Amino acid sequence: MKEQAAEVPDRVWMTYEQAAAYCNVDRVTLWRSVKRGELRAGGVRRAVRFHRDDLDEFMRSGGNASRR
Repeated sequence: MKEQAAEVPDRVWMTYEQAAAYCNVDRVTLWRSVKRGELRAGGVRRAVRFHRDDLDEFMRSGGNASRR
């Protein structure tokens, strides 16, 4: 079975899958960065979302964006 790639949306808020596709990294990389406090994520319980500006800053910093 072929795995479908998550589409990179034209949205400001993205899911883990969308954010991973947007940053061209694995979703586990995002999860670890959130756990270490290097990337901000918002949402309620399991409905985690990433803001595009935070993802852009995360990528510009080489994956070491600090929390504001």
